[in-house]
Amino acid sequence: MTSVDDLYCAHVEQLGLRYPDASYVQRAWEVDTTRIESKVFVGDGIEVFISVLEPDGTVRHFAKPYKK
Repeated sequence: MTSVDDLYCAHVEQLGLRYPDASYVQRAWEVDTTRIESKVFVGDGIEVFISVLEPDGTVRHFAKPYKK
């Protein structure tokens, strides 16, 4: 992984794989050059899907419940 563009592509790819039934995805936003987040609407819930570029070059994806 060499750029934030590569991280964005990995993030979007994982969004499609993990949330094929999402009713809406609020745009991905760059928190910094190593972290991208998206708000995902699934059923009655909302999750924040996060992709992080680790120092060794691997990408970690995870989700957490959205809290207002």
